[in-house]
Amino acid sequence: LVVAALLVIAGALPQVAAWVQMLPAAVVAGATLLMFLMVIVSGWHIVIGAKPQQRDWMIVALAIGGGLMLAYATPKIDALPTPIASVVSFPVSSGAFIAMLLEMSGPRPANGE
Repeated sequence: LVVAALLVIAGALPQVAAWVQMLPAAVVAGATLLMFLMVIVSGWHIVIGAKPQQRDWMIVALAIGGGLMLAYATPKIDALPTPIASVVSFPVSSGAFIAMLLEMSGPRPANGE
């Protein structure tokens, strides 16, 4: 929380903002890639730590595939309202929504696992 407050304060200073804008695009892209890879690794550890069953892997696969398909198909659908198109055009948000729907509506194992 303290670091977040310091970053907000630093972002309001023109000298800090100028320094950040001078960073090469490759540095920003590398830092962004590293951040997202760390999120992916953390998510993978959470999934593996939960001892997933076959049903769980199916939900993960369908959510990833459905999220990517929605993201690629959204620009081709002209009749879609802009607020909805902006949400489903991102694979992460649409994949998470698909995973939640599948988790709530999909059949559960009979033995309660």
